[in-house]
Amino acid sequence: MKTIAAAFTASGLTTRISRDIHNDIWVKTIVNASINPVTAFFSCPNGYLLTNPVLRHVIDDTCRESTRIAQTDGLTVTAADMIRTTRTVIRTTAQNSSSMLQSLQQGKPTEIDALNAALTRIGAQHHIDTPLNTLLATLIHWKENQHSGEAP
Repeated sequence: MKTIAAAFTASGLTTRISRDIHNDIWVKTIVNASINPVTAFFSCPNGYLLTNPVLRHVIDDTCRESTRIAQTDGLTVTAADMIRTTRTVIRTTAQNSSSMLQSLQQGKPTEIDALNAALTRIGAQHHIDTPLNTLLATLIHWKENQHSGEAP
């Protein structure tokens, strides 16, 4: 593993070896589920999410909801940690367009089913209300259908 990580880093791809891949996957899922659908729906760069108080609130609440869901599967990170992590990612990628926004712009399917829709399904299995993840998944499905010419 160290050899592979060193090769990636030497080629310009900063790489780290995970000590807890289960947690890392959940953290990445929560960050992406909190940022991507909001930027995709509002067609804005990542950084705009922290400049708009309403969207910042949506991001924070989506982090809280998603963290509750992930904790049923053993996530050891708190909602406050996830909010900090997500805001850090937004700051460091402020000028970026999320992959979900890029997919919509290109008329391609998004990763919404693997993110927010999946969180909604997992939440339902554990009797956790998921209003934000459900709403975000619904809005992006609507956008996908709008781009494909299908009726909502």
